[in-house]
Amino acid sequence: MPPQIKGYHEIAMAVSNLVRSEKFYCDVLGMRVLFRIPEQCVIMMMGEPPHRFLGLWLPDTHGALIGEGISKMHFTMEIDMAGVDEWEAHFKTHNVHAPKRIKKNGDVHFDFEDPDGHPLELWARTGGKLAGGMPGAEIPPENRHLFFDSE
Repeated sequence: MPPQIKGYHEIAMAVSNLVRSEKFYCDVLGMRVLFRIPEQCVIMMMGEPPHRFLGLWLPDTHGALIGEGISKMHFTMEIDMAGVDEWEAHFKTHNVHAPKRIKKNGDVHFDFEDPDGHPLELWARTGGKLAGGMPGAEIPPENRHLFFDSE
């Protein structure tokens, strides 16, 4: 039995126009912008804390999928950092190709596909701020406290 998944973190969708998509999700669905990375993505917040996220990504710009020609939606689930080794062993036991990525901030990601080819991701966060080391991110002033300890 694998370790428990804590919940979903992000649903990521490929979009053709970031400005148009951001306007739709803000104006029509009432979501708020968490941050933007120009020419790459807009990350939207849903609901009250703890927030869940909708990532609007231009095709072939998501870090896990660059160069693979993938422009499909993917689903990110949150796991505990303490379970990373167990997940890695679990994937190997079930012959699931799930390369482990370790980000500069220590977060760990496993990227893999389900049997129908849907891209999936498990993310274990270090517990630090969301994206303090995300170069190029445009963070609205009202959200800066989510990324930086003191501002």
